[in-house]
Amino acid sequence: MQFFANGKNILEYGVVQNETGVYYFNGKTYFKPLLKDFDTATPPAGYKKYTNGSHASYLSQRALDFSVPQGYIITCDTAVTPKVSSTNLGSFVKIQVGTKIVYLVHTYQWGAVGKAIPAGKPICQIAPQSVSKAAPHLHIYGDGFKIRDSLMATLKIGDIIEFTDTTNVRKGNATTYDITAKAVKGAKGKIKDGPRAGSGYTWYDIEFLP
Repeated sequence: MQFFANGKNILEYGVVQNETGVYYFNGKTYFKPLLKDFDTATPPAGYKKYTNGSHASYLSQRALDFSVPQGYIITCDTAVTPKVSSTNLGSFVKIQVGTKIVYLVHTYQWGAVGKAIPAGKPICQIAPQSVSKAAPHLHIYGDGFKIRDSLMATLKIGDIIEFTDTTNVRKGNATTYDITAKAVKGAKGKIKDGPRAGSGYTWYDIEFLP
């Protein structure tokens, strides 16, 4: 499960506040390290680490705040189905991703509730402050699971994968590249390189196995 903002993985956007209410602040601006660096980051001079952010009161959500600009389009590398959307409570959409439920908060312009959105297609946009009542950013959490674990769970070189449906194999890491083959359901491959982002998907080089 990987989410993208204007085609770039949200893991490449800085984190304003983590799921336990930690943030870095100098009295005027936030220091925003990437999620992979957030917990062990050394902020620049003048910044202090605080542990009493707004998330501290909602630890059951374990939400993450990514610094994504207003109007950026959110997509996922997996098909999703909007379940509920509302302009209340920060303006949010609740989506189903496989068997999991994810909340995308401080968003608007959502896809239709109950209508599946294919992988790579727009789910919503980052809302302006006039809609969400908060400075534009993406507040994301999983219902009953840690969203960090899902976002950070990427395949690595050497992993063996099995295709669960017929899938286009392309010459490069975007849907604009030519299709070179179709992997059928049940086909297996070995990860040779990646991941790379493109066209709202996560891409890997694979070697098909007999």
